[in-house]
Amino acid sequence: MSHNMDAWGHAITPMLRRLEKVQAPKEVVKLAQLLDVYYIPTRYPNGLAEGIPADYFNSEKASEALNAADEIIRFCEAHLPETR
Repeated sequence: MSHNMDAWGHAITPMLRRLEKVQAPKEVVKLAQLLDVYYIPTRYPNGLAEGIPADYFNSEKASEALNAADEIIRFCEAHLPETR
């Protein structure tokens, strides 16, 4: 817990939007939206109307998601208090 807030759930976008002391930049929110869209269909075989996740997702999309996660983590780390 930081900034006297708890984070619960799997959706990143609402967590970022609930921040009170720090406003997430629009670009960071867009990256969170990208990751949130991937959550169910990439994780569950029945998360898509037909086929399996490998039919819809590829290494390019995986790289895009990893880069988005990295940017979000950097944003969050930059706003955590020092624990020294």
